[in-house]
Amino acid sequence: MLHPDKQHEAGLFIRVGAVIRGETEITWGEPVYLAPITTRNSPLWKTAPKQQIAYLAVKYWARLYCPEVILGVYTPDEFDTPLPRVERDVTPPATSAAGVNSLINGKKPEKEIKMVNQDERSPDDLLAAFTEAANKAASVEELDKAYKYGAHVLAPHEEQLQAATDVYNIRRDELNEVPM
Repeated sequence: MLHPDKQHEAGLFIRVGAVIRGETEITWGEPVYLAPITTRNSPLWKTAPKQQIAYLAVKYWARLYCPEVILGVYTPDEFDTPLPRVERDVTPPATSAAGVNSLINGKKPEKEIKMVNQDERSPDDLLAAFTEAANKAASVEELDKAYKYGAHVLAPHEEQLQAATDVYNIRRDELNEVPM
């Protein structure tokens, strides 16, 4: 009696064949039966058994009828035009002890300090500028860009930030043609 898990596999097989170059008939391989396959290391044996047994049958057929494909044997026409290999020197440059010491003991370069241009406008001026930019925005993308900057500069000023957010929401609804 067959094992309960293997009972549905009894008699199921696959047979692979192909027309080899220079021939006119199909060269068929031996049938590969599903039931006697004991090594099933891949989880695909449970989810895609047809794919797995087909792969196994093709592998057996190729080993038997065209092993040069699997083994990587080259034909004479593959040797006719070898690709030129460019040699390059990958040896790192030699360093002396003095050079290494100067790197270790040398003075680190001073970092440049760049002055950041602070916006001198008051929070109310910033809000007015954002409101003007929001009203001029022709698309939601332009409005988003203006709001991103406006929210950044108004972040420390909660009252003006809330007003800018209200302006943004109203203008976004207008641009999206949402009735108020």
